Amino acid sequence: MARDDHEGGAETGVALIVTRVLAKGAEDDFRAWSERVDRSAAAARGHRGGLRLEQTGGLFHTLQRFTSHESLEAWRRSSDYARLMREGDRFSTPRIQEVAGAPAVARLPSDGDGPKWKLFLMSWLGVLPLVLLFNGLIQLLPLQPPWYLRALLQSCFLVALMTWLVRPALARRLKPWAMRDSDGDARVTSDD
Repeated sequence: MARDDHEGGAETGVALIVTRVLAKGAEDDFRAWSERVDRSAAAARGHRGGLRLEQTGGLFHTLQRFTSHESLEAWRRSSDYARLMREGDRFSTPRIQEVAGAPAVARLPSDGDGPKWKLFLMSWLGVLPLVLLFNGLIQLLPLQPPWYLRALLQSCFLVALMTWLVRPALARRLKPWAMRDSDGDARVTSDD
């Protein structure tokens, strides 16, 4: 990051990175909302530019650069910023980071972040109905296959349906909940 001159002294700029974990189907809401955020930030004193990143799996990031921490904080204290953040909270879970320095480093959430117990629960909710369905269907066969063939068929059935149908559907519906920490922010680690 280049050094910026601010009020007579050399100072490194600062960036606000807002990651949003979107609720299912909220992509258009996010894009319209982020355009309003961009316009609001651009109108603020000391704004240096913005960037939006769309990550797969319902993760979206906005970055707003300012010349100084003071100019960023002035925008963050504005009623326009508060209104926009409340609006974004209606369709997404946020993680807000402020980074400064050269180079500035930020940790962004990923698909696998979230407390282990929530990730376990999501997987179990997907696997249990499939196991019950498979075992029910196998019982309808006139001849029961040997245990090794049954294990082979069941594992193939489970993995295929989890990969292409169940896990993507569960992730779209439950990801905002699964990635939310106790403060309501999107997590960036999965240590618990």
